[in-house]
Amino acid sequence: MSFPQIVEWDQSFHDENGASPLAEAVESCRENLAILGKRGWHKVSVAGQPV
Repeated sequence: MSFPQIVEWDQSFHDENGASPLAEAVESCRENLAILGKRGWHKVSVAGQPV
């Protein structure tokens, strides 16, 4: 199974509350993947960056 890499995104996009939904989603993914890493999933990366 393979996943597409997030190469870059428009970090200037923010919603009406000043939040960046994509940045928050990426951070959430990093946190979840870090948890998987602690459970023995050692070959996990986000956009090519180890978590």
